[in-house]
Amino acid sequence: MIIRVKKERCFGNLLYLCTVKLKTTKKMEATERTVLNKAQLEFLQLLGHIKTKEELDELREVVCQFYARKIEEGMDKLWESGEWSQERIDQILTEDVHANSQKEYAK
Repeated sequence: MIIRVKKERCFGNLLYLCTVKLKTTKKMEATERTVLNKAQLEFLQLLGHIKTKEELDELREVVCQFYARKIEEGMDKLWESGEWSQERIDQILTEDVHANSQKEYAK
């Protein structure tokens, strides 16, 4: 696999273009082009420093903890605003989701 990243300007914005070449056979190559934002590019460069499976596992755990914290903060905001409550949880737990999805499908 070959990864190339280059900078291009589009309508005054700086874009990072990532080209990934995957060799599928000796005669055939597939190319996919993806536009990366600055955060994605920085994370990709960070991954270049990972040398062992243990380091990758540790980074994965840190990222999981980051997103778990973000979810918890979001749920706290919903709870504090009243959009999420014990009554709403109880309502969801007693709701027949299968029956409701069948009604929506029949429409």
